[in-house]
Amino acid sequence: MLDVHPPAHAAHSWRDFFIHIATIVLGLIIAVGLEQSVEAIHNHNEVAETRQALAEERQQNREMFRLNTENYLKTAAIFENDLRIFTYLRQHPGTPQAKLPGVVLFPSHVFEPISSAWTTAGQTNVLSMMPRKEVTKNSETYFDLKRALEGYNLMVLAAARAAAYTSQTSDPSTLSPAKVEQEIELIEQANALHMLYGLWLQNVNRNQPDFVPGLTDRQVFAFSAMSNEKALREQFPEAFAFTQRDLDAAATMLDKSTAK
Repeated sequence: MLDVHPPAHAAHSWRDFFIHIATIVLGLIIAVGLEQSVEAIHNHNEVAETRQALAEERQQNREMFRLNTENYLKTAAIFENDLRIFTYLRQHPGTPQAKLPGVVLFPSHVFEPISSAWTTAGQTNVLSMMPRKEVTKNSETYFDLKRALEGYNLMVLAAARAAAYTSQTSDPSTLSPAKVEQEIELIEQANALHMLYGLWLQNVNRNQPDFVPGLTDRQVFAFSAMSNEKALREQFPEAFAFTQRDLDAAATMLDKSTAK
């Protein structure tokens, strides 16, 4: 709070009065200027500290992303392995575990992204002092990472359902034909969710080029019979003509709705 004291002696002329008023105004201006300068320095330091924390957190998340990308292909191989085993059991019921074409495995864990610096920044007014473009870019990064993690968690739940039989036995060869059939379906569902997770990892790399390595379509669908549109168009041109007709019709309807 600023204190304004009355003059020690009464003003004897208008000149003395205006000099006194000017002195007070000048003092107020200087005081306000100093206060604003101190606040500006504080804000500058706060923004600088937040940027440093976000930069360090981004580096950590880049390393997490690298590990998760590398782990993605391992998990894809695990599902392929499990499907091969249970498909074999469906064709050869009761085959001893030692004679199966592999041992059943399930995904282990994921390296979760961290967001403590971003959360802390959101709980203060520091983001309002940063350029909107910078805040938007950071927000998009954390959104992409969170969505990928949510995709992974969905896959883990599906894998957990597939692994539920291990609460009774660790030997898949003892499962009934019906249970083997169920296992194949559950693993296929988990594998489908895993590929969706791969697409979201791929999207992180596309939106954040410094998050590497990026998964290619071939890697995302490494153990899948799924083909992309371009490959199907080239391999089955006559059949694809019917599909193209539907795609063109959808595009036409979209153009009409946009025009309205």
